[in-house]
Amino acid sequence: MDLDGFPRQFARTRRFSLGVPRSFTVSPDGERVLFLRSASGTDPCGLLWLYGNGRERVLAGPAEGGPVEGGGASAGVTEYAADREARTVAYVLDGSLWTVRTDGGAP
Repeated sequence: MDLDGFPRQFARTRRFSLGVPRSFTVSPDGERVLFLRSASGTDPCGLLWLYGNGRERVLAGPAEGGPVEGGGASAGVTEYAADREARTVAYVLDGSLWTVRTDGGAP
């Protein structure tokens, strides 16, 4: 084990917190689960995910929600709010408010 590399890895993964799901919302019928997570353990950009029908998919993030202004790095989706049924989700991405439907329909 490379103990000299541990401090770098610890910092790069933000205390091993990148890539870990957080901020869960479960629909009342239990069919949909919304959560935030980055794409990997070294990617700091937050994505909004949906778990339903036995699989998960990205609902929103910089590539899905629009271009990153100025071409700079984005923190991605850091917070979201869903309606009671977890069908419509509002989130902030790079200072703009966006909405997305979990069923793929128009918001």
